[in-house]
Amino acid sequence: MPNNNNIAPFSTHFFLDAFDITGDKIMGRQAAGNSYLNALFRENFDEISLYISDVNNDPRNKINYDKIVNFLNTSLTKTNDPKVNLIPYDTPLEAERFGGIFRPDPVICELAHHRGYHGHDSYSIVGITHTTASHEIMSCIKDTLVAPLMPWDAIICTSEAVKSTVNEIMDDYYDFLSFKIGATRKPEIQLPVIPLGINIDDFKIEADKKSIRESFGIDDNDIVILFVGRLSFHAKAHNIPMFLALENISKNMKDSNIHFIMTGWFPNDDVKEMYNSDAKLYCPSVNIIFLDGRDQSTKFKAFNASDIFFSLTDNIQETFGLTPLEGMAAGLPVVVSDWNGYKDTVRDGIDGFRIPTVSYPEDLSTALAYRYDIGLDSYDRYCGYHSQFTSVNIEKAIEKLRLLIEDKELRTKFGLNAKNYAKEKFNWSSILRSYTNLKNDLHKIRKDENKKYSKVLNKISSDRLPPYKIFNSYPTNYLNASNSVKLLKKINNIDYHTLFDSSESVWYAKIALPQVDQVEIILNSLNEHEYESIASLADKINFPTDLVIRIVALLLKYGYVTIEE
Repeated sequence: MPNNNNIAPFSTHFFLDAFDITGDKIMGRQAAGNSYLNALFRENFDEISLYISDVNNDPRNKINYDKIVNFLNTSLTKTNDPKVNLIPYDTPLEAERFGGIFRPDPVICELAHHRGYHGHDSYSIVGITHTTASHEIMSCIKDTLVAPLMPWDAIICTSEAVKSTVNEIMDDYYDFLSFKIGATRKPEIQLPVIPLGINIDDFKIEADKKSIRESFGIDDNDIVILFVGRLSFHAKAHNIPMFLALENISKNMKDSNIHFIMTGWFPNDDVKEMYNSDAKLYCPSVNIIFLDGRDQSTKFKAFNASDIFFSLTDNIQETFGLTPLEGMAAGLPVVVSDWNGYKDTVRDGIDGFRIPTVSYPEDLSTALAYRYDIGLDSYDRYCGYHSQFTSVNIEKAIEKLRLLIEDKELRTKFGLNAKNYAKEKFNWSSILRSYTNLKNDLHKIRKDENKKYSKVLNKISSDRLPPYKIFNSYPTNYLNASNSVKLLKKINNIDYHTLFDSSESVWYAKIALPQVDQVEIILNSLNEHEYESIASLADKINFPTDLVIRIVALLLKYGYVTIEE
């Protein structure tokens, strides 16, 4: 791997679903993925590599190639024009010069299984956490202990909270393996904590704040509170505690009004109706404005119109929380729950305030986990039921919001702190430097420690072993270089060319069959009167022995040759 800082770190495992934000339902992982991909094309990299999703999207096929290029050209805001290296799924070794493969989720075990065919010390594999609450993701994390992952592989944890989750799953499974099979050595992959990033330049808002507020019917002296994210009480942040806090403040305000802009999208019309009904019941004096956060220009208008960012996330599926960072980048003071990744991004009393949370008892959580495990509850309900028993201190939220509402200087001070902190620590330029450092660290570990793993570097996973090995009790014998072979006449008088060209039951496997001219050379080198060993035949015609064995096996199947018993 060349030490070239102008090459983007890692070859990004590219599948559209991870980066596309044009759909009706934009998930946090997609917003983060799109932001990351945009960042790659805005940095001054000379070359970027994308490891294409699977064999069905092979970029060597023009239709697939055009589809990928069209997405990159229409979905990204580029400020740089690097060379883009599209690596087909079946040639992962090409990713070595970029430091390995980066997959934008933690599902990396399958990539490790595939790497066994090329050597486990040939490149690194890196994943990243998003939500960790689903069975699928928890299983992926658990399976890293028994997958062929190495110390030069990594799962990037986007917060200390999610690293704790990952360690909890791994440690629990290791304890089980220790009891079940006497495991005494815990496999280690790297778990660096590197936050998600934002493209800070996107938040250099130049539009006229006054005119935007006027378009929403908001007066100069009114206070605008902003929430950005999925409008989903069961999977993001419950709306009622936020409504209660704002109503308590609003009903005691005399000279100005509170407007609560909720920018996001509803999962369905039923949830939208629930929000509208709750708003009338719990915060009738607050003007609530729902905006479509899938429209990026609308989202940036909302940031520009607002005075305070407010998010009381209370859900287990949240691991990092990108939107408070966006609020900070827009220069807004933030009031957020003291929950998961928010603990790493918002400095309490500096950028805004973190509001204490209290969570559910263990027996209840175990009961809800059981319901989800056996299929009584969907994933959404599993998350939503847990959030019903997670509280954010509403009194404290009222106190901190009131401080900011009543003190414009404090809002300005915290907003400036937040903006500078977001630029300094969470701008993608800084995060990508951390990725480059990780790439270099993993490369060093791979070179320093690969010899310790020499016995397993070329091991194919036990559940992927080739039939030659796992079905070796089936045949009477196996063909090898010591077998002797000769032509067999009067069994198959059909010319081999005809067999290959005319019999679909043969040529359907042409991708695995030897070339016809190679078969012809073998046939012309044998005679029907005397046997010749495969090893001797290979030497005579200067063919690799393995190739001659393959060809003889094929000819033996269709009655062109026989072997000496």
